[in-house]
Amino acid sequence: MDLNRLLPLIVLAAIGWHSKGAFQKRLATVTEMQHSMIVETDMGSILRQAKLAAIEDPNFTISNLKAFISHHMDRGLNGTDPGVDPWGRPYRHDLHSGRLTIKCAGPDTRWGTDDDIERSDSIF
Repeated sequence: MDLNRLLPLIVLAAIGWHSKGAFQKRLATVTEMQHSMIVETDMGSILRQAKLAAIEDPNFTISNLKAFISHHMDRGLNGTDPGVDPWGRPYRHDLHSGRLTIKCAGPDTRWGTDDDIERSDSIF
């Protein structure tokens, strides 16, 4: 076997093995960014659908967010449920004085922590 032909592959493999931690960290960062964009898109879609429903019904309210989403929204890409965040937790909501707030537990999947995500808008 010709060592000169194998040497570049051995060097590349060593570099890859040595850099796997940095690669995994970068991949985790990209994944978190992707998940944040999904959350922002989902929340924006939920708020838009609520605004449309409020236009049709001046007495509009949401008592069950999951039921509202399944009735008013289509599944996302790859059949994803728009009522569930990328970490598998259902979104929550508050509707007070015509202002709808959509909430997400965030990457740690625990409510009431610093990584929680909220978006709100007036729907009337």
